[in-house]
Amino acid sequence: MKTTTVEPLTPRARDTRTTRASLLHRIRSLDDEASWTEFYGIYRAFIENLARRHGLSEYRVKEVLQNTMINVAEKAAEFEYDPKKSFRGWLAVIAFRRSVDELKKEQAFAQLSLAKLFATGQEPSDEGMSQGEQIAQAEWEESILQAVNEELRRTSSSAHFQIYHLLIVTGMPFDEVTGLLKVSAAHIYLVKFRMVKKAERIGTRLIKSLPPCPSQ
Repeated sequence: MKTTTVEPLTPRARDTRTTRASLLHRIRSLDDEASWTEFYGIYRAFIENLARRHGLSEYRVKEVLQNTMINVAEKAAEFEYDPKKSFRGWLAVIAFRRSVDELKKEQAFAQLSLAKLFATGQEPSDEGMSQGEQIAQAEWEESILQAVNEELRRTSSSAHFQIYHLLIVTGMPFDEVTGLLKVSAAHIYLVKFRMVKKAERIGTRLIKSLPPCPSQ
């Protein structure tokens, strides 16, 4: 049986109180990629080891790392460092919640796999919707998604859209994207965060401006 070595739950020794306070102030700017790269280098192992303590697979551990970093980016602009409180404790709470999310996904996948063993072969249908309505709904959602992606392509840099396309559209694993593009993980996290938020804004605007789905 393969065993996973879990390192102590401590960031690198250079994470002094002064450095941490200064760094947390600097990452309030999402444009400060140097500081985000430094933050990632300090806390990556800390977050991953927290996730491993939940018995997650390495794939799930990377998902926890990615989603924790995104959550930090979401909260960074309004975060106020308090030397009387533990930043690592705050970060650990976020990582714990994202680990629980991944555990739930694994459990749901296991249940789905078991359900497939006893499936009748019939495809599940959305309650209350005819087959025609389901097709219309799917086509309407696909048209919105295509419009969002096209506007993202036109209004974003080619490098940022490439990252979005590989991660979100094609579903390429995070580690493969960083290896393919030869850019830092911190950069990928920031770009993904910005692009997803931008996509959400575009999608919300398009849904309000376009005719409703024919099935509604």
